[in-house]
Amino acid sequence: MHLTNYAINKESKKFEGNEADFKKRMLDVFDTLAQEQGKAAIDKLVFEMKDIILKTILMGWPHLDHNYRTCSSKSKNFWQCF
Repeated sequence: MHLTNYAINKESKKFEGNEADFKKRMLDVFDTLAQEQGKAAIDKLVFEMKDIILKTILMGWPHLDHNYRTCSSKSKNFWQCF
């Protein structure tokens, strides 16, 4: 699986689609989802999005913590971090 980018793909000769189909506000997506599947589906989606965000931050936490501790102004090697 790969990610695509509308701004790049719209220039392709193979691209088919309407710009309105690709650019939607999150609230519009939630409104459509609520109409089709109900409010519980929105609650589940928001919970899962928050879960993914939290797990992403936690994955990087050890690296961020290490860099903070080794590159803080109290460190003797502060300027070597840049």
